[in-house]
Amino acid sequence: EGHQWLYSRSFAAVRPTGAGRAYLVFDGIDTLADIFVNGQKVGEAANMLIPHRFDVTRVLKNGENEVAVLIRSALLEVREQTLGQLGRTHPCGGGDDERIRKAAHMGGWDIFPRLYVSGLWRSVRLETDAGEAIDQPAWIVTGLDPGGRTATLTVQCRVRAPFARLDCCRVRYTLARDGRTAFRAERPFVAFQCNLRDVRLTDLDLWWPRGWGEAALYDAAIELVDAEDRVLAASRTKIGFRSIRLEYADNYGPDRPGQFLFHVNGKPCYIR
Repeated sequence: EGHQWLYSRSFAAVRPTGAGRAYLVFDGIDTLADIFVNGQKVGEAANMLIPHRFDVTRVLKNGENEVAVLIRSALLEVREQTLGQLGRTHPCGGGDDERIRKAAHMGGWDIFPRLYVSGLWRSVRLETDAGEAIDQPAWIVTGLDPGGRTATLTVQCRVRAPFARLDCCRVRYTLARDGRTAFRAERPFVAFQCNLRDVRLTDLDLWWPRGWGEAALYDAAIELVDAEDRVLAASRTKIGFRSIRLEYADNYGPDRPGQFLFHVNGKPCYIR
């Protein structure tokens, strides 16, 4: 628990040219880490629950490269921290990890013994692009009428591209399912932060939990296309349309039994 751990390995790579970029992507680092490529620090991590992405273009070499991840002891780093009077702590200890974005069961739980390990717990990879990319795409359902099978949608992203692409390209948004296009729109690429607001969708197939209907998903795409309609960059994912509401009331006794119930798309559902 008090040790530091050093992960390292060599890998072959080709350094991007022109506006191209290279990224070192960690799907899971547990938890406090410093990341080095070819002896130079490229970033830090302090959350085991999210992916981390580091731009390594400036330090990458053609041919052999070395990556190293130094993982520090979370317990040693929190020993000077104070939780305060209202902090949530385990009755038998385990509160040390409260300020660390680390799986709490590692400090001991009814489902797990105390095993305060650290390490790389998901995949690591090198990603490259030619200089154009769709970053931080978000498909946000801002309103849903399950009975009418309609919804309002906001789409936003950041387009990473050379300045010369501005006003010479278009951003294309597409939503489709089973060969049917539910929505398609194009906007001039005039700003790096792109937003499409208050899109109204009709005749939707709703997402339902298992046992209540089909878990319908739509293919959602954001593309940067040039004047010849060539796709320069794209983001593709799947999204579903559903509303989920928890009805909750404390249990006060036989005369006031309380409630703990999920409503999916307006219908009360038993969640297994």
